[in-house]
Amino acid sequence: MAKKCYAIGGRINFNEDTVSLCHGIDIGDKIIWKMGDDGEFTPQYYREKTEELNKKNQGKHPACAGCSNLREGNVTSEKIEIITINPMYYCQNRCIYCGNFRGAMESRYHPLPVIKQFMEEGMIAEHCLFDWGGGEPTISDIFEETFLFLLHQGYMQRVNTNAVKMSDVVLHNLDKGPVSLRISLDSGNYESFLATKGRNLFHRVISNVKKYREKTENLLLKYVITNTNSDEKSLNDFLNLAEKMKIKAICIDTDMLSYGWTDYPDLLRFTEKELHAAHFLQRKAHEKGLDVQIGYVWTARDYDTPSRDFNCIKSIEELILNDERYRLPDSLSEFHIARIQEFSAGIMPRVMASFETLLQEVKGRRVILYGAGKNGRGLWSALKEFGVKTDCFCDKYKAGQYVEGVRIITVDEMLKKLDEDTMVVITPCHVREILHEFNDNRYEELRGKLYYIDAFRFGRQVLEEIEMKEFV
Repeated sequence: MAKKCYAIGGRINFNEDTVSLCHGIDIGDKIIWKMGDDGEFTPQYYREKTEELNKKNQGKHPACAGCSNLREGNVTSEKIEIITINPMYYCQNRCIYCGNFRGAMESRYHPLPVIKQFMEEGMIAEHCLFDWGGGEPTISDIFEETFLFLLHQGYMQRVNTNAVKMSDVVLHNLDKGPVSLRISLDSGNYESFLATKGRNLFHRVISNVKKYREKTENLLLKYVITNTNSDEKSLNDFLNLAEKMKIKAICIDTDMLSYGWTDYPDLLRFTEKELHAAHFLQRKAHEKGLDVQIGYVWTARDYDTPSRDFNCIKSIEELILNDERYRLPDSLSEFHIARIQEFSAGIMPRVMASFETLLQEVKGRRVILYGAGKNGRGLWSALKEFGVKTDCFCDKYKAGQYVEGVRIITVDEMLKKLDEDTMVVITPCHVREILHEFNDNRYEELRGKLYYIDAFRFGRQVLEEIEMKEFV
């Protein structure tokens, strides 16, 4: 029996500068078009690529081998049933589990003319779902025109928004067509919001969620479980907020990076504590009468469960009340168990969601930057710009030298400097080998004093937004 996937012929993803058939959590995106490399994206181009891919998947070495959605007996769609529009990778938040905030604030191409071509050729199903993502889609330069066109055509639309800025075009049209909102709040209070989302915007977001909820019941609050928001206080506060705002349903998902990126610095982002938190949140939500959806990321290490299935969505209400199509795992995956065994007793860094959260941590403390390379010099410059002095660098390959007048010391010298008011920030991206070195040498003095922040979280665009004290 032939192996098929619903996404091949049934789905299109318009991304920042590519078009893909899926956001494959198992094997990665299946990109079929790249801006600037593949000419014009047209319905004919799409047909040729999907036919080519279907043929390859029937051979001895399928193009999509390893994907849980490629299965014998799957029925492929006659028409396209889901189109995601990710117009840009810019966002006002700095979520610890995401990097889609560092792109440009304008779209690189406009998908609407292409969508109209697909409509004219009868290739889009009447019940097609247009799923908005990004980045933050509502501040995109192509959002309003495309949103209103699809609304007037009667298509279902789901807007995945951070609710940092109230979208007037969404607010005023929530009751004029099949539109739903999914808002990833990921927290129940100011503290967990700041630690997880990296921005001091909790109260603004809650205010906007309330305004949206006043206009529609088709609003889903999402909670991405990670180690910055898995405490019971944040979970209970989240559910109390949902109950107070008369939210009908929530979505529980997990951090995609913790499931898929072997070398990510926050190597213990998902443990038994986070799994317990997910089950706790599900149980307590049911007790409060809330419907619960389980996000597809939970399927990342479970080949027996297809990671996406939108074919049976026929109404906008199903996006809110379609209860628990997936289920929470009862135990950690082998991937997570191996990671925990490798690092659970070791010295681990506290990973910062944003430069703002790092600035709060360094107040009144002595700062040592571990690594005097490009990232280290960049962080030194960023800290200096905000009035934070770096005490020294530590780099075993450059010890004895100076960077911008700041001395580079040895590891032994660094360990002697450590006290209750000192923090060490790892700056190289190859964190795993650094942690193995620290643990193999039993540098216990570093325990509780070690931090890490991605270099793109203190880039020029990020710093300028902090300086302006304004957010789009």
